[in-house]
Amino acid sequence: MFIGPILMVVQLATAGRTFPWQPLPGPLALIHQALPMSHAVDRVRQLMFGGSAAAAWLVASLLVSVLGALKRGRYRTLPRT
Repeated sequence: MFIGPILMVVQLATAGRTFPWQPLPGPLALIHQALPMSHAVDRVRQLMFGGSAAAAWLVASLLVSVLGALKRGRYRTLPRT
């Protein structure tokens, strides 16, 4: 229940969006490599500053995620009691 907000704060601190992640202490640098937000921030930076094949994968995965969410939303029904 409380793990979600805690992970979000840790991801925001270690993702490298507000400050570089390279000077982080050892344990936080390991967390940086493990959490997904760090990789997303890196790919968005690559997309903004020249692009690469990795950025194309980011765009493709976001498109698939959006399409999957839209499809799931169409068939959602209320449970009968």
